[in-house]
Amino acid sequence: MRPQGFAGQKGFTLLELIVVLVMVGIFASIATSNVITSNFSAYSDGEILKSSLRYARTRALADILPWSFQVAGQSGTFQRNNVVMKTVDFATNGVAAGTTTFDNRGQPTGTMSYAVTEYPASPVVITPQTGFVP
Repeated sequence: MRPQGFAGQKGFTLLELIVVLVMVGIFASIATSNVITSNFSAYSDGEILKSSLRYARTRALADILPWSFQVAGQSGTFQRNNVVMKTVDFATNGVAAGTTTFDNRGQPTGTMSYAVTEYPASPVVITPQTGFVP
């Protein structure tokens, strides 16, 4: 005998809920497998490049001397007035070579666009006049 308030109402069975959860799990595993197979090294190199350019610009804004970021091979160097201050390493050799210099106003000169092999947001472009790196 059912309580009077529930007459004629139906719900989901446990079996139906389990089937739906299994289907959601299958779709989630398919979606994550596409992400896992992407090139993490290229993504890492692109993000390191962007953060390095932002760092060089920030240091130049806080200094009276220009700061540069130079990419050559699998490494990048930060230079203050042409003196090497710090070095970063890239995971691959997929970052295009170039040098960008920022003055004390953050305005860039030199290389304004860097290609990064297999990076989804390639090329990394520096905005002229402001030095903004999106």
